[in-house]
Amino acid sequence: MPVPKPSDEAEPGDILRFYREQQGISQEDLGKVVGITNWGIVNIEKGFNPIYYKDAVAFGKTLGIDPDVLLNEYTRFCKPGYGKRIKTIRNLYGVSQYDFAEMLGADRSTVSVWEAEVEEHHPNPENYLRLTELAKNVGIEIEKLIDNPDIYQDEYSIFTKHGFGIKVQKIRKSNGMTREQFARAIGCDKNEEGFWECEFKCPSRPSYYALKRMAEICGIDLDKLNEDPEGYECVYQDFFDKKCGRKIKSIRMAYRMKLCDFGDLLGCTGEAVSKWERNICVPEFKYVKIIERVALKKGITLAQLNECPELFEDDYEAFCKPGYGALLSDIRNSMSVSRAEFARMIGIKPSTYCLWEREQFIPNRDNYNVLKKALAEKGVSLDEPYRTKNMAD
Repeated sequence: MPVPKPSDEAEPGDILRFYREQQGISQEDLGKVVGITNWGIVNIEKGFNPIYYKDAVAFGKTLGIDPDVLLNEYTRFCKPGYGKRIKTIRNLYGVSQYDFAEMLGADRSTVSVWEAEVEEHHPNPENYLRLTELAKNVGIEIEKLIDNPDIYQDEYSIFTKHGFGIKVQKIRKSNGMTREQFARAIGCDKNEEGFWECEFKCPSRPSYYALKRMAEICGIDLDKLNEDPEGYECVYQDFFDKKCGRKIKSIRMAYRMKLCDFGDLLGCTGEAVSKWERNICVPEFKYVKIIERVALKKGITLAQLNECPELFEDDYEAFCKPGYGALLSDIRNSMSVSRAEFARMIGIKPSTYCLWEREQFIPNRDNYNVLKKALAEKGVSLDEPYRTKNMAD
């Protein structure tokens, strides 16, 4: 014959009454054993008061039943560990106790007491319903949260779980910043930022959100960075790390522009471009995005430049290598003109041109551009074949 048991729809109070009556124990006697007044037992059985875990354990021990049968979803949530469950919900919102309290319509001190589980102060049923609403809004299933809060790790916990030092470094380098500049940008001390990169110290939660903002600025996918900190490729980090100045110069050479003109194109000064190319400093990230767009218009990607910084040679610098005088002489002779006629064609004094051919004086960039344009109008190119022929001779 089946053993009688409460119905599946029975409330915790009904279940308590069922087992109490089944064993012939009065409300008064049960109350004496577990330390609850007679009226307290009455209110519990009528559903006026919840059965929290501590009392459920006492009832279970007295009646020989599993304490969990006396719990509903609310009181199971309030089992030991409820503070961690509440904190998990808050952390997934990425807010302080103060802000979370406002979301709940409670005081910050109340949230603090719950999370610390001080003297078993639980959220009341109304607070619990609000907590479940907030949990659902961030994809938390209450049953799973009750069983194992650790499955719901917030983004801060994931970031700081392992390899946070290299993550911080990649975010910093992808923004093209020194430690001092980066620390200033995220609002911390330079030494503290250094401790993060060495993993002597973990970034605080507020600092993490500043790091997240900097990662977003330079297009870093934090999910992918968290999956593989070492292997995650940062195009911008590589751009800054390896011959940054030469890469910028390659883009400028692709445009055949002088420093000042290229600066105008980027929205900065020619002096700034000069400093970048000489590796005196690196461009701010806002300029890197502009540089990237400008490069793409010439079909150049940052990945290509990272692979080969000298993608475009400075034709002026190439021209000024030893042998430029013989090259000019070859071109002039191929055109069958005198030195004086050649000088007039490019708008300089014959004596100056003679110094060029003797390689006693190097033409400046403006002279070179005029020379190149004048020759192009005559259908002649300052091409490599002349250089090759001259070197062979």
